[in-house]
Amino acid sequence: MTKTALRLGTHLLTFAIALTVLAGCSSAPQLIGQWGNPAYAGKPLKSVLVMAITRDDISRRVFEDDMVAEFTQRGIQAVPSYSLFNKVGPIDESKLQEAIARSNAEGVMLARVDRVEKNYTYVPGYLVTTGTGIGWGGFYGAYTGLWNTSFIPPERIPGEKKIIVDSRLFESKTNNLVWAGTTSSPEKGTINDIVAQLIALLVGSMAKDRVI
Repeated sequence: MTKTALRLGTHLLTFAIALTVLAGCSSAPQLIGQWGNPAYAGKPLKSVLVMAITRDDISRRVFEDDMVAEFTQRGIQAVPSYSLFNKVGPIDESKLQEAIARSNAEGVMLARVDRVEKNYTYVPGYLVTTGTGIGWGGFYGAYTGLWNTSFIPPERIPGEKKIIVDSRLFESKTNNLVWAGTTSSPEKGTINDIVAQLIALLVGSMAKDRVI
């Protein structure tokens, strides 16, 4: 086997492993953790103030608008926080409580990106012998075998990025936690597509737990 053929075979093996990794990746967001307060099961909140915790004002508005639309489709009154205060970043507790009171919402929905994970697949290094087996042909067989043995170094194949989002729903009067969920979304497509799928999963899960 020539060195060119050896390199080609190695590249084909790496490519095949990469395809296997991609084939196992889900393109839809997944709920990787959730909790529903049993005290609120069957006592759904009928109005919600939506707050995206981010310093990116465009991302904030996209998320809040889409979340409001999803709540509205389910017959729940919803208000985006940017309609009550335009400041990007944390605000004082007194002003925040005032905004919540103005919204007349029974619940407050908080959501933020917790982290971004990038997965890798590790391919260990290995030896490829293209000549006589080492030792089987005596001294000269070992000599030529060593010269015709190549070490293929280990490789790290990058996989897809996943966006981990932390979402929590509180009752506005008591500040009690009603529902919490952590989602993992592949970074595929536009931000609008990612947000739309994420929100459908979140609202659907809260409805399934009967807190909205």
